[in-house]
Amino acid sequence: MSPQHSFRTRNHNTSRSKKMLSLATIALAGLALSACSASTPSSNASAKASDGPIGISWASLANPAAIGDLKQVEKALEAEGMKALPAVNANGDANKQNSDIRNLIASGAKGLIIFTVDPFTIAPALTYAKSQNVPVVAVDVLPQGGKLYMNVSSNNKLMGQMQCKSLGEQTGGTGKVLLILGSLKDTAGQDRASGVSDCLKDKFPNLQVIQTPSTDWLPEKAAQYAQTLIPANPDIKAIGLASDGVQLPAVSQVLKQLNRWVPAGQSGHIFLDAIDGTPLALEQIRAGYLDSTVVQPYDLYAQAAVASLKDAFAGKVPVEGDSSGFGGAPVTKLAGNFLTQPAPIIVTKDNAADTALWGNQG
Repeated sequence: MSPQHSFRTRNHNTSRSKKMLSLATIALAGLALSACSASTPSSNASAKASDGPIGISWASLANPAAIGDLKQVEKALEAEGMKALPAVNANGDANKQNSDIRNLIASGAKGLIIFTVDPFTIAPALTYAKSQNVPVVAVDVLPQGGKLYMNVSSNNKLMGQMQCKSLGEQTGGTGKVLLILGSLKDTAGQDRASGVSDCLKDKFPNLQVIQTPSTDWLPEKAAQYAQTLIPANPDIKAIGLASDGVQLPAVSQVLKQLNRWVPAGQSGHIFLDAIDGTPLALEQIRAGYLDSTVVQPYDLYAQAAVASLKDAFAGKVPVEGDSSGFGGAPVTKLAGNFLTQPAPIIVTKDNAADTALWGNQG
C-alpha cells in the first residue's frame, strides 16, 4: 500500500492478551509446518540452499509503515540466519526499481524480497529474475504481470471492514463520519475505500458518510480535505483515515489548529480510527487521541516471505488452499501468482502497549 502509493501502495500490555498470544502461536506453528515435508531439507539446509545473499528492493521509505515493513523483513532474515544485501530504496521510481532488481541479481542475490512501486510495470524485472533462476517474493503489493514464487499481501478490503466496525460502534450508528481516503489509483487504496464505505452503508445505514476524493497517499492532500470538510461539518462524530502512517501527522495538525484535537472522554472528542499500526498511531491510542487502528501484521508478512524463499530454495511448490503456514492464511491464486494474506489485528487502548506489535518494537 502499501501504500505515497500502495506502499503504505504502499510504508497490549507486556503481558499479552490470550487472543494475541493465540495468533502469534498459530503464526509460528504455521511457519514451522510450511517448511516440513518428507522431502524437505532441515531448516538450516534449506536456508543454505540459496548459496548466496537475499536481495531486498523496497518501493519507498517515505513513511513509517514502509520503514516498519522493511525492518521486519530484515529481522526475519536475521532470525533464520540468512544473509541479505543492503536494502535498495527505489524512492517511488518504478524504472529505478526495475534497474535495482537487475543490479541486485548482478551483485549475487539468489533470492529477492520486493515491495513493488508499480504493479503494472514490474513484470520485466520479474521475467529477468525468473530467467536467472532467482525466486521472488513480493510483500504487500501484488504485481500484475511477471512470475512470483509468492505474494504475501494485506487484505485491504478486510481492513476497511474492520475500520467500519469501529466507526459504527463508536458513533452508535448515527451522525456524520468523514472518510479520508488513500489513493483510488491502486488496489490498496481502492480496497480500503470500498471495504469501509460499503460496510458503513450496509451495516450502519443511519450514518451520514462524507468521503474525500483520492488523496493519492499524499499527506498534504489529506490535510487539505480535513481543513475544508471539518469546519464545514462541525458536527462530525468520527473520522476514518486510510493510513495512519501517511495521514495521521497531517490530519492531527489540522485538528489542533481547529481546536478539535481532544482526547477520548473529554467534550469535543472526535472518534478517530485508522489503518496500519505505526509507532505514532500506537502512541496516540495510548494517549487517547486515536481510538483504534487496524494493524497490518508486518511481522507475519516478513516471516511468511522468508519462509516462502526457504521453500523456493528447497524446491517446494505452493499448494492452492494450503493453510498450514503463514498464520493459518490459506494460499490462493490471483493474477497468475500464489497469494497469502495473514490476518490484520484491531488495536485499541486495551492492547496498544503490547510489545508484540511491530509498532512497539523500535
